[in-house]
Amino acid sequence: MSDCQIVQPDAVIDGKYRIEHYVARGGVGTLFKAIDIRTTQPCALKITHEATTNRRRMTIREASLATRATHANLAKVVDHGELPDGRAYVASEWIDGVTFGAAWRSSARSIRQSLEALESISRALGALHEAGVIHRDVKPDNIIIPFDSSCLAYEWSAAKLVDFGVAAEHSTAALLSTYDSRGRTSGTPNYMAPEQLTGRRQFPETDLYAIGVVIYECIWGATPFANVERLGFRHQPWDAPVAAGPFVMSRISKDVTFPDTPEVAAELVRLVRSLLDRRIDQRPKSGVAVADAIRQLIDASTLTGTA
Repeated sequence: MSDCQIVQPDAVIDGKYRIEHYVARGGVGTLFKAIDIRTTQPCALKITHEATTNRRRMTIREASLATRATHANLAKVVDHGELPDGRAYVASEWIDGVTFGAAWRSSARSIRQSLEALESISRALGALHEAGVIHRDVKPDNIIIPFDSSCLAYEWSAAKLVDFGVAAEHSTAALLSTYDSRGRTSGTPNYMAPEQLTGRRQFPETDLYAIGVVIYECIWGATPFANVERLGFRHQPWDAPVAAGPFVMSRISKDVTFPDTPEVAAELVRLVRSLLDRRIDQRPKSGVAVADAIRQLIDASTLTGTA
């Protein structure tokens, strides 16, 4: 029986949170909208699938790392705890909105709007990195775009980065495996930098690579290595050499290919190319630097023919 079946609407979690409805299921846990019965405020409640000591430890770490930095574009984690059956939960602020991907698909697909969101997320990453934390799973599904019901519009610049489930301290990122004993990844392969995909030491620039992937996807409609992934990376046995699969080999041995699209401004392509450099030391050095570069492009209207 799945946890979304066990946790029913109106169930009270840990004497604090009343479940309103199911939102989504991820690799680590299931997300619900809940009401904090002490304050009557809504919150996002993620309940883990597994009731193990390791999962509870990871949930405590997630909550701790998420509170290291305070920034308007980082979702606030407000609480964590444990269910009677041993599963853990994390409570975060509730954001009325949709994922970046959903907002992008349902909007006019203006590259300007997406870059406004990614400027904000890059600044949030700058604050997170300054606090000594790497997110390690930056992707469209972990970016929420608030929806303003008063004017029926998405607030792109108010984008929030969510889900710190695989975040790590700079000092321990070298010790965390990208894969678990079942071969499952800690992160999302299509958005991983080569060093993360191969289980090597990770840096703030690892998150910035993912920003580059998201921009690339907005411009050209797919992630840079989307076609290669279909060759079978997800079916490799967990104990096989990491570099054995074609997906991994392409990421560590090939530069990203950029389609010939003259309508895309050269300055924007240069920024994305720098973010997607296989060499860590050739990428921009901070989230703030990326945000500033994006802002310059927006202010100069140097984007694409669809800006």
